[in-house]
Amino acid sequence: MAILGASSDENKIGGRPLRYLKHYEFDGPIYPINPNRSEVQGLRAYKSILDVRGEVDLALIVLPATAVLPAICECAEKGVKAVVIFSSGFAETGDEGRVTQREMRRIADDAGMRIVGPNCMGIAAFDHNMIITFGVSMMNLPPELGPVSIVSQSGAYGSVTYAEARLRYLGVRLWATTGNESDVNVADCLSYYVEDFETKVILM
Repeated sequence: MAILGASSDENKIGGRPLRYLKHYEFDGPIYPINPNRSEVQGLRAYKSILDVRGEVDLALIVLPATAVLPAICECAEKGVKAVVIFSSGFAETGDEGRVTQREMRRIADDAGMRIVGPNCMGIAAFDHNMIITFGVSMMNLPPELGPVSIVSQSGAYGSVTYAEARLRYLGVRLWATTGNESDVNVADCLSYYVEDFETKVILM
């Protein structure tokens, strides 16, 4: 997993996902991407995702809107299978943003790469200790693996739903927020959850 825009500040939008991955011991390699640092939160940092020698299945993009398209192009060149985009400033802002969002989708489609977002709060697969979000719910209310999977277009509702489930001692398996839905939407996640044998309850 790569984080484009990884921050050394654990409380920043680009720092909290890395903090989660480290704290909950994500079961795969983590590649922070930051051209201005050689190390981020104790991990070797790379100037570009293209400098990473290993394969990257998933990339998180936490960059200003103007830097997202170049980042998508680099992810496509790297052969990344999917990207999650926190960045806002796209279809939700008007016509110009919609054009840019369509272009990112075109680049991804040509590369066979899926997009979650942009303008989303992230995703989590608790069975792999994979938590990438900038919300605080999963730090304040530590996850416990269970049969409930959650999907929400709204990041705020997704975060609150997770918190309410954990306050009721319900274990959560999968969690996703879809944001602008340039590609992956709530229905896609629902279809995936339905096919997941360990998911017994779906909150949508």
